[in-house]
Amino acid sequence: HVPYQGSAPALQDLLKGHVVAMFAPVNTVVPHIRTGRLRALGIAGRRREVVLPDVPTMDEAGLKDFRAAPWFGLFAPKATPSLALDGMCAAVQLALDTDEVKSVWTEQAAKVEPQSRAAFTVFVEREVRRWSAIARAANIQLG
Repeated sequence: HVPYQGSAPALQDLLKGHVVAMFAPVNTVVPHIRTGRLRALGIAGRRREVVLPDVPTMDEAGLKDFRAAPWFGLFAPKATPSLALDGMCAAVQLALDTDEVKSVWTEQAAKVEPQSRAAFTVFVEREVRRWSAIARAANIQLG
């Protein structure tokens, strides 16, 4: 592992040959893959990427249950009233359904997968358990 202050400096070092591989958000590497400067080895998500349909998932490439895909969610302070949360969720869903927002996400090679508040809570709890177990197994300590 080589720590960087973001994917941009890491990508520059990859392109210059200072590092031999990196995990990167798809939208940051697709232009370099298309020009032949980089080669995609595998997708760390559950499904192949629409913008890279010939690149296998890590699971398809033989690394079973390998998943390290980024995700994004909307969070609010714990004390936020349910009515306000419902309103925010409805507003976000309306925005996500517009052609303009869909276009931006498509250009960024991002998949939008809205979930209910309850489903997202379960997802986040599962992710925390998963990554906590990995950190414990690798003896990773906060520093």
